[in-house]
Amino acid sequence: MVCYDQRRKLQCQVTSWNCVEEEWRKLDKVIRRGGIAGGFKGYFKAYITPKGTMKILVNEPLPLQPW
Repeated sequence: MVCYDQRRKLQCQVTSWNCVEEEWRKLDKVIRRGGIAGGFKGYFKAYITPKGTMKILVNEPLPLQPW
C-alpha cells in the first residue's frame, strides 16, 4: 500500500514486511471493506511518534476525501 498526506510531503510504502503483520492485515481488511474506490483506498488519521514510527488510526476510517 502507498501512504501519503494531502500535500504528498510524506510518502511511504506500508507492507507486511515493515509493519506488525497483524496490524497490516487489519488495515488491509478495513480498506477492502470500506468500499472507497472499490475497496482500494482508505483515508485515516495518522501521526509520527517521537521515535519515528507512523501510527495509523485504523479504527477511525474517514470518508472519501476531496483531494
